[in-house]
Amino acid sequence: MDKIPVIGVAIVNGIHWLNRLIWSIDYPVSNLVIWNNNGKGELDAQLDLIKQIKHPLIDKIHICNLPQNIGLSAAWNMTIKSFAMEPYWVLVNHDIAFTEGFLQEMNEHAKDNEVGMVHGKIGDFDLPSYDLFLIKDWVINQFGLFDENLYPAYCEDADYIMRMMHRPIKVIKSISKPYYHGETTDYYKTGSQTRKANPELEEKLIKVNIKNFEYLNKKWGEGWRTCNPYLYPFDTLHIPITYTSWDIHYIRQKHLGF
Repeated sequence: MDKIPVIGVAIVNGIHWLNRLIWSIDYPVSNLVIWNNNGKGELDAQLDLIKQIKHPLIDKIHICNLPQNIGLSAAWNMTIKSFAMEPYWVLVNHDIAFTEGFLQEMNEHAKDNEVGMVHGKIGDFDLPSYDLFLIKDWVINQFGLFDENLYPAYCEDADYIMRMMHRPIKVIKSISKPYYHGETTDYYKTGSQTRKANPELEEKLIKVNIKNFEYLNKKWGEGWRTCNPYLYPFDTLHIPITYTSWDIHYIRQKHLGF
């Protein structure tokens, strides 16, 4: 039977959502890797228990307790780098739950060699949502890893979409099976559980989002908001589409304190 090679998840809080995700897996998975971005030790003991789960459809659960929050883009990149020999990776928010047959359908779409990405559903502006997606090795090779300047979260999906805007590939924007984000299938009603769980964190992340918008304005021009970005990053011909950077001074301005 086919197996999904890797599912990668990053978490800051809400361990019950992660447990729900794990037990919603109904299709064989070789590796489930969980990046503990809590940075305060609050989840370590509970995640150690999760590592001991004997799930009948998961070969190996990897728990990576990080000393501090490295951000969502970095967690996605670490999933890819840690399993560099795999043909694709499924990246998913911790507060997702799969419905019956969802993962199997996603895997079936991935068998089409021309398909580069498979998304759970369509998001804003008829663009695919990045709360749950599959990305292939050749897409990473063509478009690069995720931009870790968009720390700790938000806009990493918009940046990747802008890279493809003038260079379209075959993408499955939505599959037939639904999935849960939070308590419902509607992200706008029950998504963003990480920030909702902590009002102080939510306030900080709102400010982070604004700063990340400013960064994308520089990188892609203000036209990125209407899906009309520069052809090349920072409107500079010699900068490849795969380019990312990590500006430590900019990162420090957005540090969450953990």
